[in-house]
Amino acid sequence: MENMQRVSRWALVVFLFATLVAAMSTLRFPDELLSEGRSIVIQTFVRVIIPRGSQTEMIASTTPPVVIIGTTTIPVELARTSVAQERGLSGRTSLATGTGMFFFFDRPNYYGFWMKEMNFPIDMVWISATGTITHIVANAATSSYPQVFIPRQPSLYVLEVNAGTAKQNGWRVGTAVGLQRIPNGP
Repeated sequence: MENMQRVSRWALVVFLFATLVAAMSTLRFPDELLSEGRSIVIQTFVRVIIPRGSQTEMIASTTPPVVIIGTTTIPVELARTSVAQERGLSGRTSLATGTGMFFFFDRPNYYGFWMKEMNFPIDMVWISATGTITHIVANAATSSYPQVFIPRQPSLYVLEVNAGTAKQNGWRVGTAVGLQRIPNGP
């Protein structure tokens, strides 16, 4: 009986914790806990499974951030730190179809991108702070390095996707862009 009460109390604690986490849309960590003084946001959904017996298991899964351009929804990997931004997609052999890497900065500027150590061509899409496409470089070739691609207008975000994605989906300068589960998005 005492063992059963202990399991029940533990299950209640886990359930309350999971409920609290699930109710929060984001978890923010203080700057002093992170490298380079930047905040990160973790989006999460938590589900608790309490099986018969004495074990309690918690399963957590994340929902990826997405960029929405027109009718296209693109799950993205975030590159916010200077290290992640410098590395980008360099050294990878491919990018999964329909996905991208999303770079975001502290303020709008003329952020230049290159194809250093890239193994596949990409489209680069610069996006304003108000959520519109400001510049597109289509089919940037791996052989273009050391050329630096710079937008014509200051931008706050850059999206890298597989080559041909922008043309295939009809993206143009001025097209509206939506961001979901991306910190500080428009």
